[in-house]
Amino acid sequence: RSIVAIQSKLSATTVQVETKLQAAQGLELRELRGVFSRLQRAQTKLDKVKDLSRELSRSLSMQAVQGAAEAVKRAEAELRTLSGVGNLAGLSLTRLEALDQQARAADAV
Repeated sequence: RSIVAIQSKLSATTVQVETKLQAAQGLELRELRGVFSRLQRAQTKLDKVKDLSRELSRSLSMQAVQGAAEAVKRAEAELRTLSGVGNLAGLSLTRLEALDQQARAADAV
């Protein structure tokens, strides 16, 4: 927001100086040219700040996207682990109990 406000003020001032330059003569003309040159340098610096701001914003967005992609990968890995459990749904209760006992026996060892 502050960049936009500064750009607005800089543009308005530049327009005023350009208008006065058309009718200026002598010392006033020389002074206005100096002011105009300073305004151009300020605009160049502001453009650099805007570019850096865009780069920072883009970098932060990329970090957020990468974090989300990692979360999706972890969730997919969890789903793959759980998808093996879905195969148990077709087994009878007695078979499930037998598998449970085998698993507990294996854990006890």
